[in-house]
Amino acid sequence: MRKGFAASILIALVLALGHVSAKAASSWHDQGTTVSTAIDGRATNAAAQNTIYSCSFSKVTTRTTLPSWVNSSTGTLSYASKPVVSGTVSWTSYYKAVVSGAQRLLTGNGLPSHTTGTFPISSSDSAYTYDKNPNSIASVRQYFAPPASPTYSSSPTCVGMGAIGISTSGEVFYNPLDADGYDPLIEEMFDACEGHPDSAGQIHYHHLSPCLTDNGSASQHSTQIGWIFDGYGIYGPWGNSGAKVTNSDLDVCHGHTHSVTDSTGTTSSVYHYHANESFPYLIGCYRGSTNVATGTTLLTTPNTGFWYTSTASGRGFGMEVQGSSMFIGIYTYDSTGADLWYVVSCTLTTTTCTGDLTAYSGGTTLSNIGVASTSPTSSSVAGTFTLTVTSSTTATVAITPTSGSATTYSLTRFPISGSTVSSAPSWAPQTGWWWSSSYSGTGWFIENQGTVTSGGTTYSNYFMVGYAYGSTYTSGQGNWYANTSGQNVQTGSSTSSWSGTLYEYVNGPTVTGSSGSTTLYATKGSATIQFTSSTTATLTLPNGKQIALTRFTFF
Repeated sequence: MRKGFAASILIALVLALGHVSAKAASSWHDQGTTVSTAIDGRATNAAAQNTIYSCSFSKVTTRTTLPSWVNSSTGTLSYASKPVVSGTVSWTSYYKAVVSGAQRLLTGNGLPSHTTGTFPISSSDSAYTYDKNPNSIASVRQYFAPPASPTYSSSPTCVGMGAIGISTSGEVFYNPLDADGYDPLIEEMFDACEGHPDSAGQIHYHHLSPCLTDNGSASQHSTQIGWIFDGYGIYGPWGNSGAKVTNSDLDVCHGHTHSVTDSTGTTSSVYHYHANESFPYLIGCYRGSTNVATGTTLLTTPNTGFWYTSTASGRGFGMEVQGSSMFIGIYTYDSTGADLWYVVSCTLTTTTCTGDLTAYSGGTTLSNIGVASTSPTSSSVAGTFTLTVTSSTTATVAITPTSGSATTYSLTRFPISGSTVSSAPSWAPQTGWWWSSSYSGTGWFIENQGTVTSGGTTYSNYFMVGYAYGSTYTSGQGNWYANTSGQNVQTGSSTSSWSGTLYEYVNGPTVTGSSGSTTLYATKGSATIQFTSSTTATLTLPNGKQIALTRFTFF
């Protein structure tokens, strides 16, 4: 268990830990194995063995010309003969699966937990001759909520285009047809993990991936490798019989019922799907009575960065999204005018994120950071906070206090300099939450926007807000400290530095207020940050003490 910005946040974040571990390749198949596949023409308008019951296609014509790695008479594909997209690219994957009421929430950022090939496919890659896939891999916010206890239906339903499920480590499964209704294994190119991205940047598998861990063997049933969007689990190719499962062992939807242990450790006799090496590879139809197979690419993700209300100057929101988990820090003022900060931790659904508006007190003061550490001694919930996303740069906030009337207002992304928000340069530190694990309950929200080059030196527009606890204006209360909008200086290909002054302000708007005029209360002194990479830094505080900062993972 990790420490968060405040001790009480720990409970909310235990279920939101990051996921970046690589997966060992299984032995489902290798590039020298010849496996059974389709020769197209297997989309049908009803559930049937060895076919895909498609919502979009019916009896697509079989291709008359097949590539050299497919035997046209036997319908087999030789992995040893098929080109593979080259490259070894690492990613930071966020994914979690939790049961909430009647639903199993499956959320993530769509990035794989293993390395991938290089996309778009390079013209120098042998795979480019057959597939000029121009798409890049990108973070795609995922939010799926299938039933936690699915209901078996004797009348299966059809499978639409795109996503049909998600692996237990966050990779996405697609149905076994391409956009034209043909089998993508035949002529589309995949990397060594059998994945490739679509036009939205979502990397996905149409069949078995050797990079998903499956502990099945000739003596052990396969472990669960994912969830299908009707709520049922999908397992690897090994069955109870000690042999790999064939289509004759499965029903028309590519599943069957017997006792099995799922990824949560629960053992029960339940319907489940099997991934194997015969068409339709993953599922042939949905056996569950309901499914949530809506596209992953239609969800709007709010920009990570500073947000503000133009009608109430001096109050701001540091918002970050990792997968579908959000962490929001609000710098504002209490009714006496003292500066105050709240935090909100919540799960972003399709458009909304709701959580407690929580304040903490009794933690380490700014002057004591680097000297002594004091965890927050108490917390209080001021109300419920709901964010509704209307675009990547606009949102509305509804706050229902524990006492008093509800308040609603609009938020927009904050342009540090000028009238528009500029993207950060590649050498600048990552925008978002930073922290020192030695000083729980304190944190720093950092953002860079745009670049300016002058006299041979390159700068980015920079804004930072720090959170600690009061020792003067309001003893023990959560305080925030801002630098005036300044410049971050590039010192290397992935390093930079900032120097400036930290200030404390008072008399601004409360979190539910609509007016207030901020005034400077105290100049806390000079501070510097030396960024040693995009995710690591050394902060020198006004007291002269130095502390190590790193990017904060709250997922």
